[in-house]
Amino acid sequence: MSMKNLLQNLLMVFALSLCGLCVSQWYFQTVQRNMLADRGQQIFDLETKIQGYTNSIQTQDHLIGQLDKQVAQLNRDLLTNNEIVVANRHEIARLNALNATLTGAIGRYTNDIVILTNRLATADADITNLLASREEVVAERDKWVSKYNESVSNYNYLGSNYNTLVERWNKLQSQTNSPGK
Repeated sequence: MSMKNLLQNLLMVFALSLCGLCVSQWYFQTVQRNMLADRGQQIFDLETKIQGYTNSIQTQDHLIGQLDKQVAQLNRDLLTNNEIVVANRHEIARLNALNATLTGAIGRYTNDIVILTNRLATADADITNLLASREEVVAERDKWVSKYNESVSNYNYLGSNYNTLVERWNKLQSQTNSPGK
């Protein structure tokens, strides 16, 4: 009778231990799931920033295209005005003023190109940093998935061992309870 109580108590201890193991596994998986959700949000935020930078670059490209068109138009105007200067000397003063205006526009265009080039370099650096951050996040996620897989493997091993013990226990029970022994 005391052996039976001992085995029942041992079975209860194993059952409670398995319950505790399941609870701790559930807790750690919840923590890991929350961490993965946070990483996913960070990746989404980084991709949103990248999209914003891409849109900004496209806008700046469009502005550069418009400035190129304006410069081309101004160059055409300059040629036309030079023909008028040859035909009419009275227009020389006006063309000089226009020339000064065009020179100022070219200076502004050059300054705009320098500004846009700096912005593009900054955006490129930001994109490079974001990509590096994204790679770090992916590597960290892979590490957590590996740890998760390892813990699942360990828990499966424990479950297999528990099932083996239960089978042995049942066999022992059936041998103990079988008539004639």
